[in-house]
Amino acid sequence: MIKLEWDQERWVKVYVRDSGDFAMLSWDAKALLLMLWRKADPLGVVRSAARCLPAFLGHRENAAQIEQGLADLEAIGAVEVRPDSLRLLEFVDAQSAVLCDRVRQAARRDRKAVSGNTLESQNVTESHAMSRDVTHGHAASRDVTTRQDQTRQEESRSDQTPTVEPPALQPDPKPQADAIASAGFPESQPIGPQDAKAPKPTRKPDPIPNIALGLFAELQAARKRCNPNIPNTDITAKGATDEIQRCLRDGLTVDQLRHVIAIWEALVKAGKRNFEHFNSVTPFRASNVHAYIQMPLETAKSSPTDPRKSPADLAREADNKAYFAELRGKLGAIDVPSVPSQPQIEGDYE
Repeated sequence: MIKLEWDQERWVKVYVRDSGDFAMLSWDAKALLLMLWRKADPLGVVRSAARCLPAFLGHRENAAQIEQGLADLEAIGAVEVRPDSLRLLEFVDAQSAVLCDRVRQAARRDRKAVSGNTLESQNVTESHAMSRDVTHGHAASRDVTTRQDQTRQEESRSDQTPTVEPPALQPDPKPQADAIASAGFPESQPIGPQDAKAPKPTRKPDPIPNIALGLFAELQAARKRCNPNIPNTDITAKGATDEIQRCLRDGLTVDQLRHVIAIWEALVKAGKRNFEHFNSVTPFRASNVHAYIQMPLETAKSSPTDPRKSPADLAREADNKAYFAELRGKLGAIDVPSVPSQPQIEGDYE
């Protein structure tokens, strides 16, 4: 039996309809895809290299099946194999999707019909259980009574009929309600039939905080590559992912924010930006993020240049440096004769 705290566990959505590509997959590939969905982070990234995947999943004995299943998933475009991780391409869209009203109402009707059939079957079973056992043979017939004796029996039964008394008066609920209100307890509101039939509103889960946490982890990994000696930043600190969440709510995609992280890593390594500014705030400000999204990665990796100088000025400086280097090579070093130091004469001069 699976013993888990169901109300405290992390879960993912798994879809039941078999599409064309999924239906044609082998059993190993289907099982592997579901296992990868269970192990992925909120951004759909599995933190394991392809060669280490059997050990990561705890099935080293099935290494050949896992390798073939991963190749099949990569062939249909469900998984992207990276040097140190695996990315599930449709994971974020699948987990953040919400059912439309038509499908949700149809599912609600199906659940209601299933629950109604179950209750009806239960009532039928209980009614059969309450039936009397069949008696073998016929019961003994009653003795024949005269009409006079039957009349006397009916009169005696009418005399024993209990009289129905009027119901007792119930206390007025208003004084009780006033006493409850004066004591500070909330007054309960009666629930009518229309309230009982009305469906309770369901709160849709917000996937943005989990996606922001995944991007924050990728940002910390990029900072570690720039400076391995930095301490780990507390991910639970207040406001650690506020700017990242704001970018996601403004409509920026996960790939665009990953591009911003890659741009900043290249800028810091090239010496164009200070490492102190490579954090979860400065690159993602509203005034900065769009410029880094449009910046090519090759531009960020190039060596720094003075923006005040034109290409012609830079070419002229290079020619001058080459000319003076050649001139110094022709002249060689110049020897300066040493001059002996003069003896110091002590005394006072007027």
